[in-house]
Amino acid sequence: MVDLTNKEDRLIDIYEDINTWAINDIVKRIIKNDVITKTAKYRIYRMQEAGIHLIEIKKKIKSITKKSNNEIDRIFKEAGIEDIKFSNEIILDNKSYFVSDLMMDIINSNLISTKNEFLNFGDRIVDSSYNKLIASMDKVHYSVVSGMKSQSEVIKEVINDIGKKGLTVKNINGRNESIESYVRRTIHTGVNKCVGEMNYQRTVENGFEYVLVSAHMGARHIDNPVPKYLSHDLWQGKVYKLNK
Repeated sequence: MVDLTNKEDRLIDIYEDINTWAINDIVKRIIKNDVITKTAKYRIYRMQEAGIHLIEIKKKIKSITKKSNNEIDRIFKEAGIEDIKFSNEIILDNKSYFVSDLMMDIINSNLISTKNEFLNFGDRIVDSSYNKLIASMDKVHYSVVSGMKSQSEVIKEVINDIGKKGLTVKNINGRNESIESYVRRTIHTGVNKCVGEMNYQRTVENGFEYVLVSAHMGARHIDNPVPKYLSHDLWQGKVYKLNK
């Protein structure tokens, strides 16, 4: 497994900048939100503010796409070179960076897949930010109109909540995840999948029949998993024969 420690920090910073901008814009729109007692008028105002926010955050996401893709290219390149160098020292007893056409196809395929995942991630950030603004404005409006809290009190409460949690996006399991966690997990998954496929291709090209799978502390354990490979601690650290 390639060590990605600190390699993804700049990519995380790119998306954290979007997170910070979105939070600031939401707070700005909440603070300027005068109490409109009639719900119909309030809903019109809310949709106007949310619509402007939606346009602006889409522009922000679009503006970082090239920068994000450049960082993904860099991470894949550094990880690929590191893995190829390490493997070639063991397999070929040299430090060359030779890769076959099939290996390049694997790298490019996984690179495209990871970039597409980040494009989808951008859409999820837009949705999360839009929904956060509407939910926050609703909380302020209905708390004040119902007489439950003063405007200043509920605005302070909403702003503190936004500041603590920031934006979150739903992952593939439907759970909310922070921007940083999503970026880190997605780039790790993309790179490790790529490296795994590269290593398999390398064993095929060099005629190896057996592989030793690495092991690490804290591997995932699931009781009675179906399928069994979902519990990582059951299969790590063992020797396997390849089916070619």
